[in-house]
Amino acid sequence: MDNLDEWLARVTVAIGIAVAISKESRSWYKVLKEQNKKAKIAPKFTRRRKR
Repeated sequence: MDNLDEWLARVTVAIGIAVAISKESRSWYKVLKEQNKKAKIAPKFTRRRKR
């Protein structure tokens, strides 16, 4: 039973780390996408305001 418990603990820790990494990368991806959108939108607005 000890070996099984150790194995389960390792698996749960590994899954937890994997989930945390995937969430982090997803949030970074969203941030980068939003920054790209803002970068594309900003020059259009400045051009409109100048006119």
